[in-house]
Amino acid sequence: MIKKLRLFNFKAFEDTGSLDLRPITVLAGPNSGGKSSVLQSLLLLKQTLAGRPEINLNLDGQYLQFSDFSELVFGRPSLSKSAITYQFLIESPMPREYVPRYFSNPPPFDGDEDATLRSDIEMTFRYRRQELRDSAILDQFKIESRLGELRGPFFRASYRDGRYKASMAGKNVRRRLASFKGQRIDTVHGRHFLPQFLVLEADGDSDYRQHLTLDAIFRNPLNRLREELEVQLGYLGPLRQRPQRAYLHSGNPTIDIGESGEYAAQVLWRERNRKISYSTGIGEDPQETTLLEAVNDAFARIGMLQPVTVKSERSVMYQILFLLEGSRTKQTTTIADVGFGVSQLLPILVIGLRLGKESLLMLEQPEIHLHPRLQANLADFLLTLATNGRRIIIETHSDHFINRLRRRIAEDSTNQLQDSVSILFVNPPVEGRGAKVEPLQIDKYGVIRNWPPGFLPEAADEAQAIFLAGMNKRGL
Repeated sequence: MIKKLRLFNFKAFEDTGSLDLRPITVLAGPNSGGKSSVLQSLLLLKQTLAGRPEINLNLDGQYLQFSDFSELVFGRPSLSKSAITYQFLIESPMPREYVPRYFSNPPPFDGDEDATLRSDIEMTFRYRRQELRDSAILDQFKIESRLGELRGPFFRASYRDGRYKASMAGKNVRRRLASFKGQRIDTVHGRHFLPQFLVLEADGDSDYRQHLTLDAIFRNPLNRLREELEVQLGYLGPLRQRPQRAYLHSGNPTIDIGESGEYAAQVLWRERNRKISYSTGIGEDPQETTLLEAVNDAFARIGMLQPVTVKSERSVMYQILFLLEGSRTKQTTTIADVGFGVSQLLPILVIGLRLGKESLLMLEQPEIHLHPRLQANLADFLLTLATNGRRIIIETHSDHFINRLRRRIAEDSTNQLQDSVSILFVNPPVEGRGAKVEPLQIDKYGVIRNWPPGFLPEAADEAQAIFLAGMNKRGL
């Protein structure tokens, strides 16, 4: 599981600092300040994993399109000086019986649970002029293992003279390599930006070169990173599709909801009877129900009381229908006739409810076109998902959304929600310096201890201006 992310020289950021990805992570700040760059960094890796395995970084994919690599790099340097770096902290379970294989003098464990392996992964991408095409390649890679305060094995690779040179050290991993008659690592092969196996130097006069898979202490966290980015990462953009009277069928049998929610109707029809684990509120035990029943319950709790259903005509087109309020004959109307906000909310509910535990959901401005009360209630819905195993990154400008999170922290008698919510304020670039991320310190009373200048000042500023204008008009 991705626990921390840090970016160097990525778009608006010279250095983001280490970002904690908690069950709820909120990105707030002015427009054009760099908030979306955090989301785009993960989408870039996701679209790369969906493409050809020999491409290290796909600059022209489903989510993002760049004309050249320098557009990704802070300050837009020349291509020859362009480089970006990702750092991840990945946590993964390690069976306790494997711990002594990689760590000397490990501490005693309580209970029967697995140990928690922490893997620090760093990837640097750099522009390289290739023979057939110019591209961004993985220039340097390293992974280092930790168990509490104990340092474990590490693996490093760098691109030099047209191939990857690698080194590794640590308990067990060197012994495994030594079993191959002392052969040295010749190069590293992998898929996309993740190394998979080592190619050893030829033995004696033979041209045959031994292939050696990466050790499990490296392979397992890399597989978790790949799965999280490729499979478990969901995304919904800020510009969701306008409501339609009917939605046409997509021929893709594995179609996802789409980055603007354009396939929400088809997905809801296809999975309407699928059983999911659903919790009705924060702290409530999840129950098994169908996706459609959960969507209806979530709509009602957020404030949309008309029941919703989905209809299909020979799987060629799909309709989202709502029961007319006060209708005794159960007449329905399409989503195009019940208000714009409903069409913007539906994809959020569908994508949030269908994702499984340990999924990572990224939402840009989910509050768009919603009444302030619904914006606050949406925060409750997402907080409920987060307390039941999902992780959600939200970019928002809504003070109603943020204040509801603060209120729930203050109301929480267990004081556990405080550690489940992270609010990151992004200060825009100034005078050639990159955007800065300031983590807000929220105490158990919901109070922000380090309230930064420019963070949600509008309501207070307007109230003060109205008061002063009224005093002036009265001649006071």
